[in-house]
Amino acid sequence: MTETEISRTVLDVLRLAFPPPGAWWHRNNTGKVKRKGGCFVVYGLGNGGPDIVGCVDGRWVAVEVKVPGKWQEPDQQAWQVQHELSGGVYVLAHDAREAIDGVKRGLEVAA
Repeated sequence: MTETEISRTVLDVLRLAFPPPGAWWHRNNTGKVKRKGGCFVVYGLGNGGPDIVGCVDGRWVAVEVKVPGKWQEPDQQAWQVQHELSGGVYVLAHDAREAIDGVKRGLEVAA
């Protein structure tokens, strides 16, 4: 599976495991687009931002998805550190099970 396919599956499973109204999930698309005048429009949470963001019972959650055998880039590691220092739950997941287990663990530790 590609990272995009894994991300879609993870997002679907997170929405089932942690449904509204207590939770909210969103795919974080990050990038930039060059406009006609030559300027760039930057969107998303910036370099290192996670693939999926959410909120569960008031806790900010970030999920970075990677294909098996791949790990975070330095800017993603830096994002994780800042996110966790601010009290957020951060999960690096290679599949849906790892994402669910990581979110549950992170929420328990934070409780």
